[in-house]
Order: sequence, then structure tokens, then C-alpha cells
Amino acid sequence: MMTAIKKLCTSQPPDILILVTNDKDFSPLVEDVQKRGVKVIVIGRRSGMSKKLKRCLPNDIFYIEDLKQIPLVS
Repeated sequence: MMTAIKKLCTSQPPDILILVTNDKDFSPLVEDVQKRGVKVIVIGRRSGMSKKLKRCLPNDIFYIEDLKQIPLVS
């Protein structure tokens, strides 16, 4: 899956890539696409968030537990 995402971000780079994961294995992908100018946002669980992802994205990680507080219907 990461190879496909990387290939997509190389051939047709999006403005923003949103990943729903806690997995540190995504860190190299995050670093690579950031170098290409793609903004990366990660959504995951606070309890299992990878330290590597936290280092890569200190301000762009959102936790599912916090998102539950946002009303989806007004």
C-alpha cells in the first residue's frame, strides 16, 4: 500500500495526504512526500501513536479521541 501511495504522490502529487494510522512504518513515506511539498496529516489513537510519526508531524497529528468531540451535524 505504501508503494502505491508513494507512486501516486510522485506522479500526481496531491496538496494534502491524510493517513489514518499509528504505524511507524509510514514515517519514511511521510518524510518522502513532505520533501515533495505535500502536506501530511495523520489521524490515529492517542494511546498507540508512533513516536516516529510524532517527530515527523509535531503539529499535524489528530487523535480520534479528540475528533469525537466535534459535532458532525449542526
